[in-house]
Amino acid sequence: MLNNLSSDNVKYILTILAVCAIIVGFFLDKIAAEVFYTTIGSIITHFYQGNKVKELKTEIEAQKIELQSLKNG
Repeated sequence: MLNNLSSDNVKYILTILAVCAIIVGFFLDKIAAEVFYTTIGSIITHFYQGNKVKELKTEIEAQKIELQSLKNG
């Protein structure tokens, strides 16, 4: 099973573990509220922005293909 893990999957697993550790640490009063909210906010922003970047790249590639077909056609 470990041989089938891609680098993206490993990143996601490590992110989930880190988020779980931060949440547990917050509720056990081991992590300050400022650190908790900042970290969780950063993670949410990162994934939201990452999805937006992927959408924009897909749109740009589609527009490049359309421009190329208009140029050739």
